[in-house]
This record gives sequence, structure tokens and C-alpha cells, in this order.
Amino acid sequence: TPATPIQDSPIVYETKNDKGEKGDAKAQASDEDEGQEDVKTWKPHNDAQKFVGDILFRTALIRSLNIPAVKVLESVGVPWATDYAHRLGVFSPLNADLTLVLGSSSVTLYEMTKVFSQFGRLGQRMRPMVVRKVVDRTGKVVMQDLSLDRHFAKELNAIDAPLEERRQAYLEKMKTAHKDESAKTGTEKKEEQIFFEDPDQLISPQTAYLMTTILSGVINEEGGTGGGARSIGRPAAGKTGTTSGYFDAWFLGYTPQIVTGVWVGFDSEKSLGPGEVGGRAALPIWLSYMKSVHKDLPAEDFTVPPGIVVANIDNQTGQLASANSTRVVRQAFLAGTEPTSSSDTSSKDDETEFLKKDLTD
Repeated sequence: TPATPIQDSPIVYETKNDKGEKGDAKAQASDEDEGQEDVKTWKPHNDAQKFVGDILFRTALIRSLNIPAVKVLESVGVPWATDYAHRLGVFSPLNADLTLVLGSSSVTLYEMTKVFSQFGRLGQRMRPMVVRKVVDRTGKVVMQDLSLDRHFAKELNAIDAPLEERRQAYLEKMKTAHKDESAKTGTEKKEEQIFFEDPDQLISPQTAYLMTTILSGVINEEGGTGGGARSIGRPAAGKTGTTSGYFDAWFLGYTPQIVTGVWVGFDSEKSLGPGEVGGRAALPIWLSYMKSVHKDLPAEDFTVPPGIVVANIDNQTGQLASANSTRVVRQAFLAGTEPTSSSDTSSKDDETEFLKKDLTD
């Protein structure tokens, strides 16, 4: 849930191979000799080179912390995460290791903007159009419905076709097998989250809305990496992105009416320069454009789907806020997953300080 606590603490991954084969953390690994084995080590770190200890999932995403992201991917599994990305329309090759979550795979601006639009559309598929219609002076339609999806039809079909087969198989299985809820396997329960009667419903409206609430925090909450977008002056959600060495700067953001993606980088890979992160290099471009196109549009709130409840929570523990809570936030939850008890934050202080320490230093 958005309030699941995760430890932002040091972690090191090692992969041992006998014949010099590449380890899982191939994109950012370093070599160490140990007898006849080739040892690959990967020690992911946060941009600020610091650790904060226990932190809620929502807060980790809002602050763009790398370690919690790696731990979430490790928990759900790379195959499941890749499958999910494909379902949302990502067709670029994805690295099948934990570096995937930190941007080790190259993805197009078209794919990323489309994914974020589908969060804003409550999980409904988006088919971006390059040209809606071209007519000549007599009114004859010369061209219409020129879609980016049509341009990338081959790539999209490669991911859509197998997913559609699985969707049909799952729906058929549900029609013929009236299984007890308790008898369902973990895989079946997971598949219920991405396979729907409507083939254009890519993820559940509730999941999409929860993502929007967290991405709204990126802009509106203290410590959010997209705070510069706050001056748009209306409900908005978004995410910054920066690759290693400042080669790429991203900002993807949307309102209830419009989604816009901005990428800044060179045609030939090279650094933009120290400190050129997504919130500094890409976000101002996004903000300038979005202010212009929203000039005559009314401010709207994001649509809340059924099955969502909102609770005031302690932003440190994830439990219901109490009199001892020093920071309270309102967070949406899938009904039935919201916290039901409050907790004292003071008892966690010593543990949090311990987890902040890099024990390998």
C-alpha cells in the first residue's frame, strides 16, 4: 500500500560466476577477484548518498529514493514488473535485473508519456494521435487518425499479442472454473490486477488513482522532487527522473486534462553537467508549456473511482495519525487496505537512526 514501510538502508548485491559470465547487476557492477570466480558487486545508493532508515513507500517515491525502489522490485520480482510495464505499453528492451528500476534500460519519451497518461485516465488505454485530420479546401479528408501506435505497430504487437492471449485464457478460466477465493494461487490473484473484461482497461482504476495521489505528492509535499511544478496552480501529478552521470533529465506530469513529457539530453550520449537533474533541467520546460495550454481551461480535480478510502496517517509509521504524530498526511487507499490503528512514533527513533548508518563505511 502507499503506507507500507520500507527500510532505506545500505544493501550490497553479489553474483558469483565461474567463467566470467555477467552477473545480474550487469549495468552498474564492478569486478572483484576471488579465486577462480568472477564476483560482480552492486551497491545502489541514493542521489544524496544518505540513508533515512524506515520510510513509507509513498514518501520514498515522492523523494525519489533509489534503495526503496530496488527493494520493492526485488520483492515483486523483475518478471512481474516487466510484465506490468509491457501491459502499460512499454515495448523497448528492458534489462532483466534489479538495475531496471533505476533506469538502466532506454525507453522512449513516447512510451513514458503514454504510461503516465494512463495513470491519469484511471488505467484506460491511450492511443496518442500525431494527426487527427487533414482536409483540403473543398472539405475532402486527405488524412486522418495518424497514430503513433500505428507507427510502432510491430513493437506494440510483440508485447500486446501474448498479453491478450493470457487475458483471454484467464477470462475463460474464470468462466468455467468457479473456484473458492481461498483456493486461488498467488499468480491468479496477481493476474486479477491486470486482466479485465474490457481489453482497454490496462490496470484497475483504483491502482491508477493511488499512483496519481502519490505522484501528486511529488509536486505538492515537502521534500518532493517536483516541487517546482507547484506554481501551475491546479491539481497535477508527476515524476522527475535523472540518469547516472546526468546524461538524461526527465519530467513526466499530468493534470486531469493534459499529460506532457519532457526529456532533456544530447543526441550522442554525454553529460548535461553536474546537478542537471530532472527537477532542474526538464521540469521548467514542462511548467512553461503546461501553464500556456491550461490558460483557458478550468481547474479540475482528479476523478476518484469507487473502492477508495482516504485516511489521515502518520507519515513516519504509516499508521493512523495520533496526538503524537509530528507530520500528518491524507492518503488514499484501496478499501480494506487502509490502516486501522495508530502507533507511537517515539519508539522508532533509535531504530531509524541505526538504519541510516552505512555499516560498510
